[in-house]
Amino acid sequence: MLLQLRRGALLQARLPDLVAAARELPQMLVADGGLVVWGTGALSFEALQRRATAGRRDVSRLAESLPAYFVVFDVLQLDGRELLGGPYTALCSRCCSPSTCWRRRRRCAR
Repeated sequence: MLLQLRRGALLQARLPDLVAAARELPQMLVADGGLVVWGTGALSFEALQRRATAGRRDVSRLAESLPAYFVVFDVLQLDGRELLGGPYTALCSRCCSPSTCWRRRRRCAR
């Protein structure tokens, strides 16, 4: 798995919890999204910054106390096929259930 920021920095060494979770995903998946970390009852940009800048000694401890999540905005490729040109409902039916798939406040149809 490759976790890359817009400016090119790689983060997988600092986010082992996400790397472990990604093992459940298809091998040939390219997704666009955002990293989030929950603080005390809400999303915390400060906690996300702590995770993204953690030193080697702190990575495991922070993964336990401040788990990171990846929120997918778009699936760009799946199984080596580019999906940008196809209808969104076809993409949705391949990667999620109708109860969990939302885009622009509309539920996907199967």
